[in-house]
Amino acid sequence: MNDIKLYERMSAKNPFRIHLFEDKPYRFLTHWHEHIELHCILRGEFTVKCGEEKIHLLPGDSVVINGNELHGGDGGNGAYVCLLIPPSFLEDENTVFYRKLHDPTVTHLAEEIAARRALSTQAERLEARGYASLLLSHLVKHYALHSEAEAVYSQKRLCLAKVEPALQYINQNFSKAMSTASLAELVHLSEGYFCQIFKEATGKSAMQYLHEIRVEKAEEMLRNTTATVSEIADCCGFADVNYFSRTFKKVRGITPSSLREQSILSSGGTKK
Repeated sequence: MNDIKLYERMSAKNPFRIHLFEDKPYRFLTHWHEHIELHCILRGEFTVKCGEEKIHLLPGDSVVINGNELHGGDGGNGAYVCLLIPPSFLEDENTVFYRKLHDPTVTHLAEEIAARRALSTQAERLEARGYASLLLSHLVKHYALHSEAEAVYSQKRLCLAKVEPALQYINQNFSKAMSTASLAELVHLSEGYFCQIFKEATGKSAMQYLHEIRVEKAEEMLRNTTATVSEIADCCGFADVNYFSRTFKKVRGITPSSLREQSILSSGGTKK
């Protein structure tokens, strides 16, 4: 999940994504897709980002990520079930659900689907679809939002579609210099209107979003490479290492050097 692109294109042949993660870091970069994504926590503590909101999850909790919603995993370790279900399963593909749940029925049905995650036989595929239908009917019955919220969400999704090329560009070219003017030109909008709908779609400014993507990439390098903090700053688009450190701490609450030290210690290594 760590290498996921900003937009995740699902296979038409096998529209389900069913995963059971055990003792794996809960960290994946910001992305979006049309599918409904459900995370059910079995063990441990996790934090997921939905737009600008951070949600802390404990055992028994679930989080529903509605289609076309920016999201990413921000930290934690333990066990969880992750399901991605096509919106075509619903009669109304614009249905929007409450985000955080604590419902044993949801957890039970998610576990039943995960038990068939290989989907290697017709029986497994049919059983998984059956349990997915039960799960979605339960969500629709108990956790579907009202029409006012659906209207707001539909507007947000429309804004997201308009700025999608800019989001793709930021994710793929985060190390390059860019401005709101250049991003607005990319999507053929005035700079003022672009800034307005970008904020509506993501909950943050384009530059704030760019900094958070750069910090996410830097964190991956701090955890998984031996590159120096200065080298990582340069690779992630920060010309000044001090500015990088200040930005990183503002987003993550910890300096790059401290995160590097924590990562080394947690992996059983020693400081150099």
